[in-house]
Amino acid sequence: MSRLRALIQKHFGSVVMGFVLVGFVVLLAELLLTGHTRDIQLVAVVATVIGALLALAALLWGHRARMALAVLFLLLSITGLVGVFEHAEEGGGRAEAFVPGTQARALSQASAPIQVRFSYDEESGERSESGFVRREGSPPPLAPLSLTGLSLLGAAAVFAGRESADQEATD
Repeated sequence: MSRLRALIQKHFGSVVMGFVLVGFVVLLAELLLTGHTRDIQLVAVVATVIGALLALAALLWGHRARMALAVLFLLLSITGLVGVFEHAEEGGGRAEAFVPGTQARALSQASAPIQVRFSYDEESGERSESGFVRREGSPPPLAPLSLTGLSLLGAAAVFAGRESADQEATD
């Protein structure tokens, strides 16, 4: 057990960055599965792909580009904050979107099962899938903060990795 602890402590930045990478990939999958791909919604998809690429770069490049990667993660975190305002506007642009009772209703509507819509072409007799959709309802107002949180965690992991690399150099 002490060997595992020592290994994790030695590579803490890389371990956390691995989790950040997985987090961005899962977030991307969720965005695509819920059809979050129209107009301004594409900002979240693109930001998530960029976040995954930054995490991968941090894992591959080591300490050489750490400061630039940390700054890019910090800039990327802003997209989640923008998303919170977009979700609030879609929810009616009212402060009530953040009131607990309203939040509970929004969450109950948002947690409805994902459905697949099919269309039937009468001329050809073929059935085609038109994509994954959620039931109608207000978007979850704080969901974009997952992008902000992952970005900030990525920046922290970059700094933690840099510190452990600096310690190894002095030892």
